[in-house]
Amino acid sequence: MENVLWRGSWTTRIRIVSGLVLMIYVTMHLINIGAELYSPSFANAFQEVRLMITRSNFGKVVISSALIAHLMLSIYKVSM
Repeated sequence: MENVLWRGSWTTRIRIVSGLVLMIYVTMHLINIGAELYSPSFANAFQEVRLMITRSNFGKVVISSALIAHLMLSIYKVSM
Protein backbone atom coordinates (compact mmCIF):
# COMPACT_ATOMS: atom_id res chain seq x y z
CA MET A 1 0.00 0.00 0.00
CA GLU A 2 1.39 3.34 -1.05
CA ASN A 3 1.76 6.03 1.58
CA VAL A 4 -0.67 8.95 1.29
CA LEU A 5 2.20 11.47 1.18
CA TRP A 6 3.57 9.99 -2.03
CA ARG A 7 0.31 10.01 -3.94
CA GLY A 8 -0.01 12.79 -6.45
CA SER A 9 2.04 14.38 -9.16
CA TRP A 10 5.80 14.77 -9.28
CA THR A 11 5.42 18.44 -8.26
CA THR A 12 3.70 17.39 -5.05
CA ARG A 13 6.46 14.89 -4.31
CA ILE A 14 9.19 17.46 -4.94
CA ARG A 15 7.41 19.97 -2.68
CA ILE A 16 7.19 17.38 0.10
CA VAL A 17 10.84 16.35 -0.17
CA SER A 18 12.10 19.94 -0.41
CA GLY A 19 9.94 20.91 2.56
CA LEU A 20 11.38 18.05 4.61
CA VAL A 21 14.94 19.09 3.71
CA LEU A 22 14.22 22.67 4.77
CA MET A 23 12.54 21.49 7.98
CA ILE A 24 15.62 19.41 8.87
CA TYR A 25 17.83 22.44 8.20
CA VAL A 26 15.74 24.66 10.51
CA THR A 27 15.57 21.92 13.16
CA MET A 28 19.36 21.72 13.21
CA HIS A 29 19.51 25.47 13.86
CA LEU A 30 16.96 25.23 16.67
CA ILE A 31 18.84 22.32 18.27
CA ASN A 32 22.02 24.39 18.14
CA ILE A 33 20.28 27.29 19.91
CA GLY A 34 18.93 24.92 22.56
CA ALA A 35 22.36 23.36 22.97
CA GLU A 36 23.76 26.81 23.77
CA LEU A 37 21.40 26.98 26.74
CA TYR A 38 22.58 23.55 27.91
CA SER A 39 26.31 23.90 27.44
CA PRO A 40 28.45 26.22 25.30
CA SER A 41 31.00 23.47 24.66
CA PHE A 42 28.26 21.11 23.46
CA ALA A 43 26.88 23.88 21.25
CA ASN A 44 30.30 24.45 19.70
CA ALA A 45 30.71 20.74 19.00
CA PHE A 46 27.24 20.54 17.44
CA GLN A 47 27.94 23.71 15.43
CA GLU A 48 31.05 22.11 13.94
CA VAL A 49 29.06 19.06 12.84
CA ARG A 50 26.25 21.23 11.46
CA LEU A 51 28.65 23.42 9.50
CA MET A 52 30.46 20.36 8.17
CA ILE A 53 27.15 19.20 6.68
CA THR A 54 25.65 22.50 5.54
CA ARG A 55 28.82 24.17 4.29
CA SER A 56 29.99 21.27 2.17
CA ASN A 57 29.45 21.57 -1.57
CA PHE A 58 26.86 18.79 -1.48
CA GLY A 59 25.03 20.40 1.45
CA LYS A 60 24.96 23.79 -0.26
CA VAL A 61 23.54 22.28 -3.45
CA VAL A 62 20.88 20.26 -1.59
CA ILE A 63 19.72 23.14 0.60
CA SER A 64 19.76 25.70 -2.22
CA SER A 65 17.93 23.35 -4.58
CA ALA A 66 15.34 22.54 -1.93
CA LEU A 67 14.75 26.22 -1.23
CA ILE A 68 14.41 27.17 -4.89
CA ALA A 69 12.22 24.18 -5.74
CA HIS A 70 9.96 24.72 -2.74
CA LEU A 71 9.53 28.43 -3.46
CA MET A 72 8.91 28.00 -7.18
CA LEU A 73 6.47 25.11 -6.80
CA SER A 74 4.62 26.88 -3.99
CA ILE A 75 4.23 30.01 -6.11
CA TYR A 76 3.06 27.85 -9.01
CA LYS A 77 0.53 26.08 -6.77
CA VAL A 78 -0.86 29.36 -5.42
CA SER A 79 -1.14 30.87 -8.90
CA MET A 80 -3.20 27.95 -10.24
